Amino acid sequence: MKKNAIAGTLPSSLENLSQLIYFDVNANGLKGVLPEFLYTHLNLAYLLLDDNAFTGTVSSSLGTSPKLLHCWLRNSKLSGTIPSSLGQSSTLESVDLSGNSLSGSLPEVQPSSSLKALYLANNTLTGTIPPNIGTSSLWLLSISNNQIEGSIPLELPSLTIIDFGGNVLTGDIGAVIDSLPRSLESFDISENELRGNIPSSIGNVTTLEFFDVQNNRLTGAIPSAFGSLSKLSTLHLGKNIFSGTVPNTIASLPKLGK
Repeated sequence: MKKNAIAGTLPSSLENLSQLIYFDVNANGLKGVLPEFLYTHLNLAYLLLDDNAFTGTVSSSLGTSPKLLHCWLRNSKLSGTIPSSLGQSSTLESVDLSGNSLSGSLPEVQPSSSLKALYLANNTLTGTIPPNIGTSSLWLLSISNNQIEGSIPLELPSLTIIDFGGNVLTGDIGAVIDSLPRSLESFDISENELRGNIPSSIGNVTTLEFFDVQNNRLTGAIPSAFGSLSKLSTLHLGKNIFSGTVPNTIASLPKLGK
């Protein structure tokens, strides 16, 4: 039923579909408060409701759903805070709450959590990044375009996609890059308030494909070690205070700009 012009609210009779596993009504004109039974359904594994106009808050039952694997509520009109149970779930693998009006802090994702991908971009979240958020099973964390402040944790071993752009993060970028996981594929910390030099250790992250640090307060020379990143296809360094010249090694990257 996705990508139609279905309007109105979700009928309560859906609760009677006891064997429902996959429910996808994204990109319609649905509205109203999400029924609680969607979060507590005994067999529902896929709840895909993004790009509608649902209102209300995210139920605290989301993190305790018995079989729910994927919950997508992107681009609705949800408000309130993110329930702490989200980071404790033993079933959820991906949650997309981006593009809403959620406030409050980021959830603590416990090491025992099953969560692998968490999309929280384009909300009004505040506070800091929990220090243990990268020591779980989480491999993707998207929190761009919020109001997150403080420093970036130096222990992010599980992450392969870091999307932290458009916040008010501070600190030394050198320490952050020195601690990046060697399996990292995408690193976006653009439009923050980070300082310092990019260290040559960036060349050790050989899996990197996307690197965006534009619009910070970075200084020093652009390291020639970028030339070691043969998979790099996107490199954004603009609107900083770099000095010196662009290393020749960057021009020889086989995938850059393609």
